[in-house]
Amino acid sequence: MYETSISISSYINLRKFLNLNINDIGIFDIIQQLPIIEDDLLKLLGADVKGVYCEHSSKWKLNINEENGYNTFMDEWGVRWFMPKKKGFYYDARFHPLHELTFEEIKRYQFPDFTDKAKYKNLRKKALKIRDEKYALVSGAGAGILYQCQLLRGTEKYFIDMAADKRLAEYLLDRVTESICTAWEFLLKEIGDLIDIAYTGDDLASQDSTFISLDMYRNILKPRQKKIISTIKKYTDAKILYHSCGSIYSFIPELIDIGVDILNPIQVSAKNMDTKKLKIEFGRDIVFWGGGCDTQHILPYGTIEEAELEVKKRIEDLAIDGGFVFNQVHNIQAQVPPENIMAMYNTLKKNWWY
Repeated sequence: MYETSISISSYINLRKFLNLNINDIGIFDIIQQLPIIEDDLLKLLGADVKGVYCEHSSKWKLNINEENGYNTFMDEWGVRWFMPKKKGFYYDARFHPLHELTFEEIKRYQFPDFTDKAKYKNLRKKALKIRDEKYALVSGAGAGILYQCQLLRGTEKYFIDMAADKRLAEYLLDRVTESICTAWEFLLKEIGDLIDIAYTGDDLASQDSTFISLDMYRNILKPRQKKIISTIKKYTDAKILYHSCGSIYSFIPELIDIGVDILNPIQVSAKNMDTKKLKIEFGRDIVFWGGGCDTQHILPYGTIEEAELEVKKRIEDLAIDGGFVFNQVHNIQAQVPPENIMAMYNTLKKNWWY
């Protein structure tokens, strides 16, 4: 699944640690440098979820070039991504195609074609295979709408638009929303009867604060997110998983209100994201998927003993009365010691009482 995976360098080191072969490892998510997790490791760790997602448009092809010490490519939206050739762990967006455009120029900008059948090719075949393998099935149809506007316009520029040029901000948000709704409609007509979890979301906060006020969320973003969730629910009975990093405590009631069933990744190192408090206040209304171990401090830099204590605490806080899907917070980052990853897993096995 998006955002609950592992960086490729840590994946290779983990496979070496477990004496698994490391030949022909594929990339699932080029931007985050996430590998295709092979079945031998999934079975060894008792994983129970797999994902199937849209492909790219037929008119777009990945073309990676070298530029001033970086690998770079342009995605199908026209955003350019860069990763250092040496010691680069993931790609960052550094060119935003709508950054300098006027409102009229933005209206003429060409978006990807989400009616392109190539995007949904073989989805049902892949989904049926996963169901036959007895995995729970998760699927998603594109980036969050706020995030995509930030990529197109630039994060700072788009937040300024939301405050100072509401006409432009809402126009762009509406166009992106329509595109994502179209993608969901086409995807779910193919596999809506097969999936268990529909993956959507948008990062709403930094580590210490929210990106936007509650009022701005309610007036601008919430109605569009509700439209996407309503579109999903029209075509599937799957549970709605919403992803947001950061300090999103104040937004959780709003997310529950628009039909979110599952919250991910539960960034325990962020302000107001105490797992015991979250469980007490929201545990009856929403499932927590993640929060099982801090990936910012504990997994990369902690001792095995610290990792064990962390996992025990999160299970104690979140698992009581159900409603907890164990996962670390977000992706396991690059160069995390495999000993700590296995300490997380082994502690889970010893303390899981579902």
